[in-house]
Amino acid sequence: MNIEELGEKVRAYYEPRLAATDDCYEAVGYTAPEFATTRYAILDEVGSLNEASVLEIGCGIGNLLAYMKENGFKGEYTGLDLMPEMIAQARQRHPEARYIEGDLLQMKNGEAADYVIASGVYQHASKDLFHRSIAAMFQRCKVAAAFNMFSMWCPAESRNEYLFADPLETMEFCRQFTSHLILRHEYMPHDFTIYMYR
Repeated sequence: MNIEELGEKVRAYYEPRLAATDDCYEAVGYTAPEFATTRYAILDEVGSLNEASVLEIGCGIGNLLAYMKENGFKGEYTGLDLMPEMIAQARQRHPEARYIEGDLLQMKNGEAADYVIASGVYQHASKDLFHRSIAAMFQRCKVAAAFNMFSMWCPAESRNEYLFADPLETMEFCRQFTSHLILRHEYMPHDFTIYMYR
């Protein structure tokens, strides 16, 4: 899968949802707020984010930033997204933040942050694109990168057309870049989060 194919897949999924609702969670595919906020809480525990710089991959309409601000975030935030419609809504909600339209793998070299975070993004990708994105996230972080993903450890009947990854295989891939890793799989049966530290 290349970036153009990912862009088409992302647009096909999110465009009708953005048009159909004003609910900030339903608009990005969550059937209940807690499915998003539980993931955000785990990502928030990667480190001391409140005064740090954060680059969010696939920022959507700014839900993670809203969660972070509610929990004391006062740092520098940059949101990256493929869809200009997403960025327009995020900018309306959080005009103080910085936004970039585009893809992680094609960002200019100088873009970096203390923490690089992605939530609910990679299930739309291929395995190869998922792995390349993990590498790019770690390359751009100064302290840590953190991402979540659908887990193959869930019951087979729970899996659908999205990409599900093996948590241990993903950890092994991450070990190419750092041995300072934490795997979280206790918060949802079909989801895992990995922290990658410098």
